[in-house]
Amino acid sequence: MLSEVLTTKLATHGIDGFLVTNPVNIKYICGFSGSSAMILFSRSKRHLLVDSRYYDEAKQAKTELMTGFDIVPIQGGRTLYNLILSGGIKRLGFEPMHMTFHQYDFMVSNYRDIEMVSILNFVESFRAVKSSDAIEAVRKSAEIAESTFLEILNFVKIGMTERDVKEEVERVMRHKGAENTAFKTIIVSGSRSALPHGLPSDKIIGDGDFLTLDYGCIYNGYCSDITRTIVMGKSSEKQRHLYSLISDAQQAAIDAVKPQTLAKHVDEAARKIIKLSGYGPYFKHGLGHGVGFEVHELPRLTEDSPDVLQSGMVLAIEPGVYIEKFGGVRVEDMIIVTEDGYERLTKAPEHLIEI
Repeated sequence: MLSEVLTTKLATHGIDGFLVTNPVNIKYICGFSGSSAMILFSRSKRHLLVDSRYYDEAKQAKTELMTGFDIVPIQGGRTLYNLILSGGIKRLGFEPMHMTFHQYDFMVSNYRDIEMVSILNFVESFRAVKSSDAIEAVRKSAEIAESTFLEILNFVKIGMTERDVKEEVERVMRHKGAENTAFKTIIVSGSRSALPHGLPSDKIIGDGDFLTLDYGCIYNGYCSDITRTIVMGKSSEKQRHLYSLISDAQQAAIDAVKPQTLAKHVDEAARKIIKLSGYGPYFKHGLGHGVGFEVHELPRLTEDSPDVLQSGMVLAIEPGVYIEKFGGVRVEDMIIVTEDGYERLTKAPEHLIEI
C-alpha cells in the first residue's frame, strides 16, 4: 500500500509528519478528488482531511486505497493543528509547490512549536514509476491519441482554420473513449508553427504550411501526449530536411533509453544531432518529460536534469526546432522504460506526410 510506503519515508527525511496539499497527489494516494482536501501522515496515523461539505461524500467513496485512513472534516483552523499535536509531530514536511503563501504564513505564525520543512517531490518520486495497471491505462490513452491522428489525416484540408482542426481532434478523442483532453490542444500552422506552445487561432491553413498538432487525452485518470508535424500541400526541401533531422534526433534519444541512464544523457543524445546540424539555437526546450496522472511529471529530460531513468517510467520524447517567420517541426512520442531498454507506445511517421 502506497500510503504505508510514504509513512516509512518520513524517517528518511528526518521528519515526524508530512502534509500533502497537491490535489493530484491526494487523488493518487487515496483516490479522493474533492475540493480543499489534505492528507496528513504521521509515523502512526494517516488522516484525510476534507472540507466538511465533502465529509459524507468521502465516507461513501471510501475505497481500498483509503484503508488505514481516518477521514476528518475540517472544522476551523485548529483541526489540522490538533491532529499534528496528537500525532507527536514536531517537524512537518510540506509540498512547497502546492502550498499557498497564505497557508504557509498562517501555519508559521500560529503553529509556533512546529518546524516546517520544505520537501520537493515527496510523492512525485513514487508517481514516476508506474504500476502495471497504470501502464495499461497509459497504453490505452496513447492508443487513443495515436489513432486520432490517423483519422485527422482524412479530415484536415487546406482552407480550414486551426480552430477547426482542434475541435475535430478533441471530438475524435472523446468518441474513442477519452475522459477529457490532457492539456490545451496545440494546433499551429505556417509561421505560427514556430510557437512551441501556440494555441489554435482563426488562421486559415494554407498551401505549403507546416501543421503541428500537439495533443493528448485522459483515460482512466492517465494522460497521453503526442505531437505530429505534417505539410499541407507540397513540402519544400528545407521542410523535409528539418523533419528528417528531428526524426533522427528523436530516435537517437529513444535508443539511449535504458534503466539507470541519466535523463540528461538522453537529452544530450538528441541535442547533439541538432547542434551538429547547425540548428542548436532553434531547439528551445527540454527533450521531454514523464507522463502519468499529469501530462508533465517526473522524470525531467533536460540538459541539467538530475533524474535517473528506472524501469516502469513513461516518457514523452519531443525534440523540435522553431524558426521565426518560417515555422517549426516537433515530433513527440511516448515510450515505457523497461528492464532491458524501452517499449514504444506511439510511433510518428518516419517521413514527412504531405496532405
